[in-house]
Amino acid sequence: MNEENKNLSKDVKNKENYQIVKTKYDDDEILVEGVEKDEKTAFNGWKYIAMIGAGVVASIIILCTLSSCADKLENNVKKKMLEKAKQETEAEYNNESAESFTQEEETIASNEEQNMIQNDTTYSIDYSNVGTFYSHIIENRNKYGTFAESFQTEDDVISFINFLYKFDEMYNNVDTTSNITSQADYDRIIQDYYSSCVKHDVKGQLNLLYKNSELAQKRFAESEELAYNLKNGKGKDYSIANQYYTWFGVNLCDGRTAITRDEYNAPLIDGLREQFEQYRYSGNMLNARKYQKNDSLPIPGISIYYADEVPEGVEVIENQNSFSCPDWGIDNVVSKYEENTETKLVKKEAGEDLFKQIDEAFVTVLNRGKVR
Repeated sequence: MNEENKNLSKDVKNKENYQIVKTKYDDDEILVEGVEKDEKTAFNGWKYIAMIGAGVVASIIILCTLSSCADKLENNVKKKMLEKAKQETEAEYNNESAESFTQEEETIASNEEQNMIQNDTTYSIDYSNVGTFYSHIIENRNKYGTFAESFQTEDDVISFINFLYKFDEMYNNVDTTSNITSQADYDRIIQDYYSSCVKHDVKGQLNLLYKNSELAQKRFAESEELAYNLKNGKGKDYSIANQYYTWFGVNLCDGRTAITRDEYNAPLIDGLREQFEQYRYSGNMLNARKYQKNDSLPIPGISIYYADEVPEGVEVIENQNSFSCPDWGIDNVVSKYEENTETKLVKKEAGEDLFKQIDEAFVTVLNRGKVR
């Protein structure tokens, strides 16, 4: 018996009902279940041995064993091939699923990117009035020689608009490059523009540039309309001047109705104060201040109740707001450059300047994102 058969016999003895065979597909060894031991079958087998030669019997035993092994082997090989095919199919399915999932992820990412692009478009800066406003500048410059010299090109108009958008946090990720770098720069442009309007009797159109804020555009348009009418105020008829003073009292002075003093509204409030400064001596505004020091403007008052229920027969009095005087209550508060000592009484609230928040807003916004 050769070495291989010895090893095979040894393995069979250790595993009584099994034999080890090698498949032709790979080098793996497969245990094949052998013929069950049956004492009767064994006894009958010995009788046949007596009748025929031992060699013939050995051949028969070998053929039977090989036939049984072959059947077992074929079944196991088929089983193994099926398992292998199943594994390959599962692997292929997993790969296809992975590819499908990857494609789905890419589709979702692409959709998100498109949404981001759409959002960026939604919050893009509105330059639609640049051409209209600059044409207004050029038209008056051609007529009067000089006019609002701060706006030399359309790029200056764009720079001004970009500056306004810096105060809207919705546009923090949008390019708002501007050559205006301080509140003082902004103030000089407002002064330059409205001083030209006053000098040449031109109705202001700066509101066109405040499309970033519906409130700002509306308030500038209202104030420009009132300011343009100031030239018609004459003599002791202060009604036109009082309309302008009242408007500023309601929108900047009276705490119940004033525009909120926050970052978003900082350019609006600061710009209106600079506009007011340029129109303080238009028409009869100076006389209106001078001769109405003790008069109250028609600014809505506030009702004061001393109890939850008003007693029968008691008349509820509507008290005028303290900021209703054209000079002491409006001009001295709104004007940024008024030097009269009496203004100290009304320019402070809780010990602080009424417009301190606006100045702080400019500092905060213009320093945002800077590397310290």
